[in-house]
Amino acid sequence: MIEYRWLRSIHVSFVGALEQAAFLEPELEARRQAAVDAVRDAPAAALLGAFVHHVIARSDDDDDDDDDDDGDGSELDLLARASATWSRGRELAERLGSIRAALESALENPTAPNATGTFDTATVQLQQLANDAIALRADVDVIRAEATTMQHLPPHPRQDDLDVSRWRWRDRVIARRGDAFVRALYRNAEPATPRCLAAAIGATSAYAAHASGSAYLNHVVGGPRRLHRFRDRLGSYSIGSWVSSNQSTPTDTPTRFADLLATVAPNGTLDPDLDEVLTASLREAYDLPADVSAPSMSTGVERVIRHLRLLDSFTMPAAPAPPSGGWMALAWSDPANPPAHLVPQDLDVVGTDNGPAVQIGPGEPGPGAPGKSDVKSASEVCGVIALILLVADLVQAFVRCIVQWANDETCTFWENMFLSMLFEQDPPDPREQREVWDPQSTEQGLTAIGTSPQALQLVMLLFDLHTQMFETLARARTFLVITGLVVPESTASLPLYEQFTRISVEPFGPHLEEPDPESTYHRYPATEVEEPSAAPSPYTHGASPGVVSDGSAALDGRTIALSLWSEIAHGADGVVNLDLDADRGHGHPAWEAAGSVHGAPVRVRILDYTEQ
Repeated sequence: MIEYRWLRSIHVSFVGALEQAAFLEPELEARRQAAVDAVRDAPAAALLGAFVHHVIARSDDDDDDDDDDDGDGSELDLLARASATWSRGRELAERLGSIRAALESALENPTAPNATGTFDTATVQLQQLANDAIALRADVDVIRAEATTMQHLPPHPRQDDLDVSRWRWRDRVIARRGDAFVRALYRNAEPATPRCLAAAIGATSAYAAHASGSAYLNHVVGGPRRLHRFRDRLGSYSIGSWVSSNQSTPTDTPTRFADLLATVAPNGTLDPDLDEVLTASLREAYDLPADVSAPSMSTGVERVIRHLRLLDSFTMPAAPAPPSGGWMALAWSDPANPPAHLVPQDLDVVGTDNGPAVQIGPGEPGPGAPGKSDVKSASEVCGVIALILLVADLVQAFVRCIVQWANDETCTFWENMFLSMLFEQDPPDPREQREVWDPQSTEQGLTAIGTSPQALQLVMLLFDLHTQMFETLARARTFLVITGLVVPESTASLPLYEQFTRISVEPFGPHLEEPDPESTYHRYPATEVEEPSAAPSPYTHGASPGVVSDGSAALDGRTIALSLWSEIAHGADGVVNLDLDADRGHGHPAWEAAGSVHGAPVRVRILDYTEQ
């Protein structure tokens, strides 16, 4: 489906066109003004309509009796657990920043009031942080293992030649009766409240957004969601990020959308009028028998709100600040002799076996493309946890030597930690909890070592550790993007995402499934074209996602929405339900396979308007 921010952008474009339109017929002009007023007075209901396909899709999560464990229910659960684990990892990085600042300050100003207390507290906290990092590893391993299976993105039932009666609502509302559902909303909204009319206006833009946006998406993906579901999700989310940077206002965030929707669904219960209108329209459009339950709209809205909030929860912490005060000047006072590393640089501090094939920047992949091994290693934290434990050991060695250094004696414990072969061996088992040791330091001890090489080594090591933790979080977020769970923070100058934000291939029809999609969805399909081939979209080479709503193309979401609204306002009957996945090319009517979709060519039967 089209990503939330793209839906919102096309909705805003349609409402803007409706505001600027003018009709000579007084009755039609009155209807136009009523529609504009309804959206202005009930923006949350209008947004609900714009997201209505997502609401319906999430409403029937895990409501069937088969043994499948896929679908949005498992995706939301996985995303929630990933968010909780992410928060713990981010909190560790932020705590380390505070600990670093305290230790640096105490060591640089050992005679300052309470410097020893600050140093002792920070030392204990650093050792506790190591133990907290150990507890994080198991959860990271579980999430990584689940996400790499990609089961949270289930296959389209059409690709399995399943009868529509066995389809989930997520696929049914996109493939069948879309136009009829919008018209039913208007019929049921008019005797209800203005906010119900606003929801119908939003649903109009949603219909048009999917009809036009899916055509663009299929063009850059290389085929429809049915054939390339992993690549489709990555493309949809990449476009959502592009829209956020290029077309949306700063307030158009997932959290803002969730807050708006919450006003019409307080405590997770949808406004009764909206619930009644949406449910009645769905039953009418899809001709549901009285003894068949319709999807729960309240459940769908509650899950969409939860999904939106989760999407916004994966924010990066602030980048590590260099050591404070005079530490940097001291470290680099002799450029020919930079500060020594206590940990050999071949230690696997990011937990990768052969090094990532994707060059990682501030939270996003660089010019390369992820492969199977990269996805598995992107969020690995074992190496960082091992480094944290080594640092904790070094801190204990450091603080135990304070008294000896204060007496101008050599601390063999620290020297042994630094010079022995310990770090050339396997790092300590990161599952082992470490004993927390209280240094109980003195002002004399801190003063004696404040400018010692050991103090500088410790400060620089902690800075290095903080940087490694930040980079690990960046890799973890990239992993979540690559596996289709979260949206990229940016698409600028990142080819993995940029390939979806500009049409760079000529239209030559949908490509067949890749034999190993988990390893290849990062690139344009190399498979043969599914016959009969069809132009995926009317959009020209170089077009950006903005072409879907700026009025410059033959298939424009704003124009489709305005045309549909005008037909409904004139009382005209519906003629065609478009396939909102644009599965057989842009502007294609709803269809079913006349045989198997695996035939060559795929034989298609166009559905009559009233067919389910």
